[in-house]
Amino acid sequence: MRATLTILLVLLVTANVGATEYPEPTEIIRAEGEFVFTDGSSYYLFERHGKFTSEPLSLSGRVINGSWEFREGSFVIHGRWSWINGLSRNDDYRQMKISVYRPTSAEMVDQLSLVSGKRNAKVYQCYFVVEELFKLSWPPFDSN
Repeated sequence: MRATLTILLVLLVTANVGATEYPEPTEIIRAEGEFVFTDGSSYYLFERHGKFTSEPLSLSGRVINGSWEFREGSFVIHGRWSWINGLSRNDDYRQMKISVYRPTSAEMVDQLSLVSGKRNAKVYQCYFVVEELFKLSWPPFDSN
């Protein structure tokens, strides 16, 4: 019994030694200037001064260019939606509200995607939930 408790205690202590607790995404943006995560098909890039970009990891897919703000525990993104290597409208503006949870890990990647020129990016792994998504009839930002 005593040996079993000792082994369990050692396992619990050593299991937590390698665990890293990452800060909240807003704290990462403040400290590092950006926060990037991926859902496996696209990346989502939040930059310090409110710029937001999402592009596909491969050669084709959805693109969102716009801005973000943090409201009531969620990121609210206003952006122009389009498509890389496909037809898309010039006036497809949408608002998306997402909750992004504390990252569980991070890794450095040589290039963010096959269409992005961003090199040496730190990509976080985290859960996120799309809370709202709806079309806007006008651009909520300077689209030039």
